[in-house]
Amino acid sequence: MRRKVLWVGLAWAMGACAPPEAPTELNDLSRYMYREWDATDERTRVAGMANLDAFLTTVDVGSDVLDDRTWTLTDLQDEDVATITRPDRPLENCFGIGMAYQSRWPASDHARLQIEPDQVPTEPTAEFYDRTITNVDDPSCFVDQSCDHIDTSNDMRRKTLLYSVDSVLLKNFRWVNYTDAEGVERTSFYSRSWYDQPWPGDKDKTTVWQSYSIDVWMDRGDGTAWRYQTLWNETEIGGIVVTDGAATATVRPGTENVFEAGDDAIGTLYHDEPAP
Repeated sequence: MRRKVLWVGLAWAMGACAPPEAPTELNDLSRYMYREWDATDERTRVAGMANLDAFLTTVDVGSDVLDDRTWTLTDLQDEDVATITRPDRPLENCFGIGMAYQSRWPASDHARLQIEPDQVPTEPTAEFYDRTITNVDDPSCFVDQSCDHIDTSNDMRRKTLLYSVDSVLLKNFRWVNYTDAEGVERTSFYSRSWYDQPWPGDKDKTTVWQSYSIDVWMDRGDGTAWRYQTLWNETEIGGIVVTDGAATATVRPGTENVFEAGDDAIGTLYHDEPAP
């Protein structure tokens, strides 16, 4: 009997040490990566990043056709946002969209860009975008990975043809290094962002009610990086809530502009390219 008890205990311990499993389907994987941002077991994030890498290998990330690298995402669930302070709004009110992109710069350059205090060059619709890093005194530690994460608070004003809104965005970044399906060691980092309250716009009945995103940079080892960004958002403009169809028509090109602006900013700031 004692031998049986010992064997059961060993089996339990071995099971407890088994690597976590992450979803492979993109909707579930996107939610998983948001939910498991601050998991105590680093292997949880590693499993998610490896599965995202495997998915993106099936996609033409550099396609000129946005339909080839854009996906409608299902709703976040309460358990996905349980660790953050957020507006008291139903998550089902949000539209969800995911996009991939081939950057011409490595993840290390993108890490340098994230610690810049002025983020206006990365955001075409921003009139101002001031980033404060709140958890470390010297944010350069993030670039060389001597610290594994940074937390930021971002004071910004976005202005579009339809509205402008002042807000404070909470956005945190974390390194996740993993091994891909081919056994190649990869370097990557990703962010998780959210609003802790609704933000009214400058026009009547215009409010950004809630917004959640992840943004991923995956080094390819050849001087380039893959990017993957998700957005779950509820915005009301003039009393009309932005629907999935309207979001697809506006958010996709807007996200593409952000991807391109980030690449242009890196070229100008770090590689002596002329400003676009």
